[in-house]
Amino acid sequence: MACSCADCHSSCPIIPDTWDAPGEPWIMFGYDGLAVAMALTAILFSITFLVIFAYCHKRNKRYTAVMVERSMRHPEEIRTAVGRRLANLSVTQAQYAGEDENSLLHGRPTTEMPEIVMHDELSLSERITNWTQTTVDRLFTKWGTLCACHPWKVMGIGLIVAISQCVGIFFWQITTDPVDLWAAPNSRSRIEKNYYDENFEPFYRTAQIFIRPLGIDSFDLGNDTYGPVYNKTFLLEVLRLQNYLANELLAMVDEQEVRLFDICNKPMAPDNENCNIQSILNFWQNDEGELNGSSVEHAKHCMGNAFQEKCMGSYGGPVLPHVALGGFLDDNETLTDNPNYLKADTLVITFPINNYFNKSLLKPALAWEKAFNNFLINYSHPMMDIAFRSERSIEDELLRMSKSDLPTVIISYVIMFLYIALALGHTNQLTRLLISTKVTLGLGGVLIVLVSVCAAVGFYGYVGVPCTMLIIEVIPFLVLAVGVDNIFILVEAYADLDRNEDDTRPQLIGRAVGAVGPSMLLSSISQSCCFFLGALSDMPAVQAFAMYAGMSLLINFVLQMTLFVSLFSLDVMREEDNRFDVCCCIRQNKVEDTETRFLHKLFETTYAPFLMKPWVRAVVIVVFMFWVCASVAMVPHIEIGLEEELSMPDDSYVLKYIEYLKKFGCVGPPVYFVLKDGYNFSDLDMQNKICSHLGCNKDALLIQLKLASQIPNRTYIAVPSSAWIDDYFEWSVEDKNCCHKYENGTFCPRETEDQSEMIDEKGKEEPEYTGGKKYEDVYSNLYDYDYTYGDLDVNYDDVDKPKEEDIFNYEYSYGDESVDYNSGIPAKGEREVPGDDGWPSNSKDPSETRKVHRKHLRELTPTCQSCNINTLPNNPFRPEPEVFNQYLPMFLKDNPDKRCPKAGHAAYGQSVKINYDESGNPITGASMFMTYHTVLRNSRQFYEALRSARAIADNITRTLNLVEKDGKLVPSGETRYEVFPYSVFYVFFEQYLTIWEDMVRMLGISVVAVFFIVLFMMGFDFASSFIILVMVVLILTNMGGLMYLWNISLNAISLVNLIVAIGISVEFCSHTTRAFAVSEADTRIMRAQKALVRMGPSVLSGITLSDMGVVVLAFANSKIFQVYYFRMYFGMVVIGALHGLILLPVLLSFVGPSRRVVRSNMPDRAANPSGSVKLEDMIVDDQERQCLTATHTATINTAPPKSSTSGSGSYHSSTLDNPKKNTLTASVKSSPRKGSRMSLNHNYDDMEDLNKKSTPSRHSYTLSRHSLAKTDEELEKLEE
Repeated sequence: MACSCADCHSSCPIIPDTWDAPGEPWIMFGYDGLAVAMALTAILFSITFLVIFAYCHKRNKRYTAVMVERSMRHPEEIRTAVGRRLANLSVTQAQYAGEDENSLLHGRPTTEMPEIVMHDELSLSERITNWTQTTVDRLFTKWGTLCACHPWKVMGIGLIVAISQCVGIFFWQITTDPVDLWAAPNSRSRIEKNYYDENFEPFYRTAQIFIRPLGIDSFDLGNDTYGPVYNKTFLLEVLRLQNYLANELLAMVDEQEVRLFDICNKPMAPDNENCNIQSILNFWQNDEGELNGSSVEHAKHCMGNAFQEKCMGSYGGPVLPHVALGGFLDDNETLTDNPNYLKADTLVITFPINNYFNKSLLKPALAWEKAFNNFLINYSHPMMDIAFRSERSIEDELLRMSKSDLPTVIISYVIMFLYIALALGHTNQLTRLLISTKVTLGLGGVLIVLVSVCAAVGFYGYVGVPCTMLIIEVIPFLVLAVGVDNIFILVEAYADLDRNEDDTRPQLIGRAVGAVGPSMLLSSISQSCCFFLGALSDMPAVQAFAMYAGMSLLINFVLQMTLFVSLFSLDVMREEDNRFDVCCCIRQNKVEDTETRFLHKLFETTYAPFLMKPWVRAVVIVVFMFWVCASVAMVPHIEIGLEEELSMPDDSYVLKYIEYLKKFGCVGPPVYFVLKDGYNFSDLDMQNKICSHLGCNKDALLIQLKLASQIPNRTYIAVPSSAWIDDYFEWSVEDKNCCHKYENGTFCPRETEDQSEMIDEKGKEEPEYTGGKKYEDVYSNLYDYDYTYGDLDVNYDDVDKPKEEDIFNYEYSYGDESVDYNSGIPAKGEREVPGDDGWPSNSKDPSETRKVHRKHLRELTPTCQSCNINTLPNNPFRPEPEVFNQYLPMFLKDNPDKRCPKAGHAAYGQSVKINYDESGNPITGASMFMTYHTVLRNSRQFYEALRSARAIADNITRTLNLVEKDGKLVPSGETRYEVFPYSVFYVFFEQYLTIWEDMVRMLGISVVAVFFIVLFMMGFDFASSFIILVMVVLILTNMGGLMYLWNISLNAISLVNLIVAIGISVEFCSHTTRAFAVSEADTRIMRAQKALVRMGPSVLSGITLSDMGVVVLAFANSKIFQVYYFRMYFGMVVIGALHGLILLPVLLSFVGPSRRVVRSNMPDRAANPSGSVKLEDMIVDDQERQCLTATHTATINTAPPKSSTSGSGSYHSSTLDNPKKNTLTASVKSSPRKGSRMSLNHNYDDMEDLNKKSTPSRHSYTLSRHSLAKTDEELEKLEE
């Protein structure tokens, strides 16, 4: 006889190509291909760059030598160059407010000079850029002045609006269900989960224990060696623990007792009310007497005969040894290799608990699980090493972790607040310490951050967008990082302002806001839009985070421009009035403040000049190039997923359970392959595509699942699938022992037939009864069945069982017959009651009474008969397809026993959904085939198991939809029949199948959005916007390298942090880039140096140092805080600072946008109303500095264009070679009609005659802004 694949491996087909192992990695020279390619790229780039840089530097040195020689021969040319630049002082490209007047920038020589153009010569984009920057500056200046003039009104209105938003918190919803957090409602896993839950039952909850023996060795018995878990003394102790948990462990819910019996899974109910407990102790039916009276060899027998009656568990079903034992698999051994279960060194006890859609029905289960956890936490036994967890354990531990880490988070924020409060103040005098500190201002800034977050939560509370714990934990840090940076920038800008005696406080604050407000708006808008676009994610947790973060940043910016500016104005007023901070009622006598700003001085005198040295800049470019190439090589190797143990506290009992599960577990979670409704099982060809017996297709569903279990290292399928259809075939042909029905064709349980035979035996033998409840013995099961008599469907679970004395008062009907069992029975008042033997004892003729009762009992119990199912003519092991649906419901209701172990109630009662047509005939609906995954030890194995299961299901789906055409099976072109896999963890790990694509898409959209927003906010300055884009991409790339080096996996949390990194990157780069763009220094090097000096200290002290409070998170109790908050946030701050304070200025000095000096008819005083300019800006290179450097002072004052006034100034310098002074005096006359005219008188010693004579020479210049000289010839004409 032929052999099927289910019985003979040689009959199985070839494993499908879709299950092949993944391709080989890219290898080059024996190493990772990408790493080698990036190394070669970095080396070639560095060599090329250094060669070009060395050549240019050498040429510049040669040019320097020529210029020095020329300056010694013709010093007046150098003076002329300075004078020419003095003539170009008034431009519409606004000079940044408050630039330091007391230092000389030490830029290196460069050939780049500003291009001087008339306003009418600008292109459209350049005009838009010029107009945008000027307009935005003026608007912020006016707004700052308004807030400073009316601080209390602005603060009052702002607080009212903010509080009204915060009230929405009372309407907020918080999502804690992991399924709702990590799986989108329209995702494939959620759709498939919903389908499974609707057609079957929700996946059961579990409570599981791993028990390892202590101090017990293996032993030999017969020819076998038994592991230590088979020690009878040990088994007895474990049984006592198990029975206590199952029968005595008590929980209280609403003042009612709850035991495992009330909540457990009972597959055989209502016939068998015992709980399903997967434990090898159930080989002895959890009975201590049975265990004592038996040998452990009984366990060996049951492991190969789990469906024998003596091996069945007390609940009526089998005990699966690969589920109930652990530690029996050797390395690389699988369950399909016929493992030796006797080697087991770990017992696994599993309590399945019923699950429900309605969460309120879970209260008893949750209460018992809590009692289960509490008992085992405190339980100890000298013979046992225990690890355990229940379904609620992870949620409980997460909640406990959140509470335990709360002090750590609070300390982190307190440290940041204290730093802010102390660092905002600038003084080096102890007498002014209480005046110059900014505790109130810092506290106000931090409170504004918290109010921003609360207002965002309130806003979405009104809208109805749920909140998550991730939002509560992360967003305050994000908003604090951005908000503190803005605070420092604003305070530093005010401190840097040039002040005249007639400047008022509102004017100064307005100028400060006008100077830095545009860059603050730029960073806030770009960050908010970046987060709002992140809401396009399908992942609910990421989506909610992005929406809340974007709104929080927007609200924070608005509150800073209103509440904080007003509060800052009040603080300035307090400080000017010499009042103490916090205790403003105390006033101190006026003490002159000699303010010292250490960071600003450090940047100006040391760091910035050093960074701008030629070879320092070259080294910076090379180092960062190697860094980014190394990061690119590492990024593809970032692990994906979130390890379960990282979410647990360090002292959690769940960690031990996870360790034991990975180390000693031999089977993973169950997986169900679901065949959707609509499959026609009445068709023989369709049956052959599913089954695995003789005559079934070689690529049938069950055959493919068997093949998958043979390569578990690739498919993660541990064992062949359960096969309800195969067992149904065997049950149907074993009709003498299995299938029975009533005369009317309805299902007849074997128990009913046994009872009928018992009654007949009683009638024949008239046995003596010595007590007991005979009525109850006979009738107890009758009322537990769900019978169908003809068209009448009666569920006796819903019917109150009669009392014993009223047992015969019922009238039953089945089929078309109605029987009154009261006929011939004494009236109720005369009725005899049961005696001690269980039968009526006070009858006048007990024998007659018993005969009447037996007669009615036989009538009450209808006669069962064999189904006699017809089989196929050519296959006696298969029923005819026409009767497939007719007898399937009976198979699913039949309880297995020694006569019919293939009955399907225990194993398949929930595996097939039975539908009914209009005539009431059964139709097979959705069905499922259960198997198990292998032990899944890390996130990668979890999502690869999902990927593999879907590949298997997709291949089965293609097979089921093949149709025969021209003698060949070809795809039908449509999916009429569909199979999908389902396991409880799929909804959590589906995200990792597309995490790379999601990350690239989300970060790409956010970065592009940042670019266009920066482009618009900077007046379409494409070059500056592109540089910011490059810097953001570099920071993200290097963050990826950090994730690999620091073992940070890619998941939803780290993806959220990468989006945060984009916002932090913009904060690090935008301020310096804009300062460079509006700087009026002549060369890129000078502009980069000025921008770094201007913005570097604020960026460093604001966002970098204040965010060092995250260091405290390294000591958090949770690994999640340590890995995903401390490591990533610390990394993004350090990486952002290195790029923003080192690479960005260097990059701007090389390829920053050229400055085009724009001349207009009217002077522009937006940025520098006082008209103060710095003559050092007019000095470009070392040659001029050699001629015009030593001691110097310079002031040129211009007047407002509304009146005709004049100003004057002087410049004194002594050459390096001659202490005699050269004097440059300048006078400026300005009128609305004629503009400004500048007269320069320059007295200096002729450099050629310094050693010969001391007679001074004199030059005079009179220059108009309407006719400025561009060449030496034009200048000579003007001199004449």
